Amino acid sequence: MINGLEKVFLAGGGNEVDSKAIDDRFVQVINEKCLNGIGYIPLAQNSEKHQSGFDWFRTTFSGRVGKIEMLDVVSRITVGDLHNIGSVYIGGGDTIRLMTRLREQGFDAVLSQFIREGGLVYGGSAGAIILGKSLLTAPESSNYNIDDFSGLNLLSGYSIACHYSQEYRDRYVEIAKRINGSIIAISEKSGVLFDGNEFEIIGDKIVDLLDVN
Repeated sequence: MINGLEKVFLAGGGNEVDSKAIDDRFVQVINEKCLNGIGYIPLAQNSEKHQSGFDWFRTTFSGRVGKIEMLDVVSRITVGDLHNIGSVYIGGGDTIRLMTRLREQGFDAVLSQFIREGGLVYGGSAGAIILGKSLLTAPESSNYNIDDFSGLNLLSGYSIACHYSQEYRDRYVEIAKRINGSIIAISEKSGVLFDGNEFEIIGDKIVDLLDVN
C-alpha cells in the first residue's frame, strides 16, 4: 500500500472521446476535493510540440476545473507547488524521453512524494507507464540502448501497458516473464483508477492482467 494515496488515474492512451469516462472521473474528483486546477506535463513530447499539446489539453478541460497551467520546466517545482496547483496530468508520447527528462530535472522524486502524500495524478499512455515498475512495456523502449528501464514503481509492483488489444497479449506475457512481474494492460477506450489497495476499471473496453503464472 502507498500511504496516503488518494487516486492515481491511468488512461490507455486514446483520444478525448476514447478517454471521456476516465477524464470525467478525474474532473469529478478535482471538483469534489475543491482543488485549484491541473498542471499539465508535456515532457513526453518534443519541445516544439509542447504548446500544441497544451492547447489541446485546455480545449478538453477548460471550463470544467479551475486553473490550468503547463509545467514544461519542472526543475524548480516543489511538492508544495504541486499541492497548490491541485493535480497533475502527465501527457503521452515517448515514455523513455519522459522518464529521462523527469530524472534529469529531479522531478521523479518530487512527483513520487506528491503521490505518496495523497496528490492527485493522471497519467495518459506514457504518463501512465512511468508510474509502474518497468518501462519495457512501452513499444519505443526497443529503440533505446540503456541499462535502466525502471519506472517510478508507485503501483504496488505492477507495470502498465497502454494502447492494448488482445492481439498483443502474447507479447506482453513475454515481457511479464522478462521483468518477473505483473502487467496491467489498458486499451485506448478504458482506464484504471488505483487507490493504493485496489484497481477499478473505468470504461467498457479491455483491461487485462498479465502475469508470469
